[in-house]
Amino acid sequence: MDLIRNFSIIAHIDHGKSTLADRLIQRCGGLSDREMEVFTLLGQGYETKRIADELRLSQKTVQVYCGRIKEKLGLDNATALIREAVRSFEEEHRGG
Repeated sequence: MDLIRNFSIIAHIDHGKSTLADRLIQRCGGLSDREMEVFTLLGQGYETKRIADELRLSQKTVQVYCGRIKEKLGLDNATALIREAVRSFEEEHRGG
């Protein structure tokens, strides 16, 4: 299972990501449902406050989720997280 998770993370980050890779990450203990919601909203351009309002969470909780997502996807900073979230969202809505 760890090998599938690692492969999925690599596919997600290095290969323009795919919806399949996103789902495998989620199923292999990568991103929780809530983390995936936060990641998706980041990809749509939502800021922390708006994500918090949308999901009825505190801004601090959203920041914690963002930190977990960065760690799980091996991203160094918030800029990389947002870039990956936007790229994932665009890829998903391009049909690829």
